[in-house]
Amino acid sequence: MINEITLNNWRKKSIVKDVVFHGTNKIFDTFDCSRQLGSHFGTKKCAQIINKKKGGTLLHPVYILLQNPYRMDDILNFSNENLIKYFKDKFTDEDLIHIESINNIRDKHQSIKDVLIKMGHDGVVYMKMMVKIVI
Repeated sequence: MINEITLNNWRKKSIVKDVVFHGTNKIFDTFDCSRQLGSHFGTKKCAQIINKKKGGTLLHPVYILLQNPYRMDDILNFSNENLIKYFKDKFTDEDLIHIESINNIRDKHQSIKDVLIKMGHDGVVYMKMMVKIVI
């Protein structure tokens, strides 16, 4: 359990000041950010809506430390093809060639995250009722 002083000092560093939520049907205490671009978080209302669509029943309230997120449009479908299309004019040709050469979906997502981290970002924020993806 974290004390309030530590939590307040930690939250001062983050652009996300409020509790955010992750909807799921699983009980866990550690997020697996190796899937897709990472774990998705949002407002309580947003998490409830998405949870309902996906058959989830639980909401995990969390504080996230996000200092320099990459801000992007909501492309609705985060398939590798759509992500590469979206980042085509934002990543270097070298990075795109490397990402496109990867066949494994998880490895491709990890390479996209690696490029974002190399660019100095610690997560992604896209507007869909303020959903955040932490990498």
